Amino acid sequence: MVRSVELCALSSETGFSADRIQSILGTLRGRGVVTILDRRAVLGPRHLASGYLNAARAMIDGKARARDASLEVLRWVAGSHQVGEALHRAGPGEETTDILIAIAPLDWPVGIDREEYPIFVRSKVLFEIELDDIIDETRSIDSGRFGSPEAPSRLGVVVDDDADDLERELSVLEWVATTELR
Repeated sequence: MVRSVELCALSSETGFSADRIQSILGTLRGRGVVTILDRRAVLGPRHLASGYLNAARAMIDGKARARDASLEVLRWVAGSHQVGEALHRAGPGEETTDILIAIAPLDWPVGIDREEYPIFVRSKVLFEIELDDIIDETRSIDSGRFGSPEAPSRLGVVVDDDADDLERELSVLEWVATTELR
């Protein structure tokens, strides 16, 4: 069974305060497992997919450290043992002007194959978020090519200055995959 994760992208010049994030989460309640990330903390689709895959395995095996599925995804994307540290590295903060919202099915990860990477799709549902100055940029994201070159530094991944894109990506994927080994 192919399982997809919907992606939405929002931006705001005034940032995303905790109250704004709570309002967005309230609007999306019941839609699925909603994870909100600072877009600068996600290198690309393989990075996010690796976070989902590792979080699903941890949850299925009863080894998740977070009580909430969305926070377990965030923890793995950030490559962190601690939820608080993961929120600091990859979660939206007061200075965050661009967020990525990932919405997995309500029953995620129940019933998935342990080796199943998610398929990312652009969300077709425009949310009626009644907040000033928020721009829905979902149509501008390519679900197969998104991310930020800032991600390694935001996550604390050491990458050589002369590293090419593939080396940067492999460093981030290794960081995520070895989260529980560090």
